[in-house]
Amino acid sequence: MKKNIIILLILLSMSITLIGCDNSDSSDSSDTDTGSESSHSNDKEKETDSEEDSSQEKSILTLGKTIEMGDLSFVARSAQWKNGDEFSSPDEGEKWLAVDVEIINNSDESTSISSLLMFSLYDDENYSTEIAPFADTRGSLDGELGVGRSMAGEIAFEVPESSESFEFVFEPELFGFGQAIYSIQADEVQ
Repeated sequence: MKKNIIILLILLSMSITLIGCDNSDSSDSSDTDTGSESSHSNDKEKETDSEEDSSQEKSILTLGKTIEMGDLSFVARSAQWKNGDEFSSPDEGEKWLAVDVEIINNSDESTSISSLLMFSLYDDENYSTEIAPFADTRGSLDGELGVGRSMAGEIAFEVPESSESFEFVFEPELFGFGQAIYSIQADEVQ
């Protein structure tokens, strides 16, 4: 019982410390007219930035179109059907759709790439599809991406044979730059 109370007190004190650190910048505001004008112009800039972000999030891209997201450049280059082989193949009524992508790190720090966390695919009924880990794909989209380096590879999804269109989603950071959404029509898949 004493051990639980001690742990609770430690966690509480750490939380208070972190909250205090976060509020240190907000106490420096002044009541002068110049300061309030500055804050109003900053608010307008933030509104403009958020409008640009939301319009970027809503735009649907086509295959081959490159988009800048934070310090990353991203392009879904093409898409193709994968049939499988004698060891693995799509389930009955399903097929594998592989999307060929390239990511370029334009920052001055390396970054981690995870295909499971950053990529998803939705069918024409807006259902998410599963990654097909046993599809024969080229390259890997997992690992550390160094400064100025690029990474290319394919990621495959198991989709219903009846689907005619898909949305391929790239989301580089869960709380960051939004999403790049590519529209893929079944007739443009190789």
